[in-house]
Amino acid sequence: MTVAPLLTEGQRVRVTNRELTPEDTKSGSLYEYMRGLTGTIQKVYSTGQVGVEIDLEALPTAIRDRHTGVQEAMRTRWMDGLSEDAKNRLTEAEKIFRLRYTLLLNNADVEAYDGPPAEPRELPGYDAPKAVAAAPIAIEADVDSDLVLVPYDEPNA
Repeated sequence: MTVAPLLTEGQRVRVTNRELTPEDTKSGSLYEYMRGLTGTIQKVYSTGQVGVEIDLEALPTAIRDRHTGVQEAMRTRWMDGLSEDAKNRLTEAEKIFRLRYTLLLNNADVEAYDGPPAEPRELPGYDAPKAVAAAPIAIEADVDSDLVLVPYDEPNA
């Protein structure tokens, strides 16, 4: 039996680059794009899991772009909610809105790491299924004109 190394908050780690198992897929604990990502442990839980703030530059481009877009939208919404007076009182440091990209991982899926942020791996392309032309649907012109809509009454309980 292998014992997971002791992990501490603030420690630099890398997500292990192991093959995914059916259990990973079933539990949603590890996905293909997570393998090899680097980051810093934000929280160690007694459940055998860790919260890892991922280095944004290590994320695949599609995920990083989505994250950056969400971050900018949230910053805009926050700034739009402030009065002009409140905006003017903010320092430059207070105006920075940084959204963290944090993953909850099993202790066994991270390893200590001292290197620079991982190089981003690109996700395999996704080709949407080709649309299949459906046969036209014939609409019957012979509709029963005696149809009457009756108002619905609530039943007495």
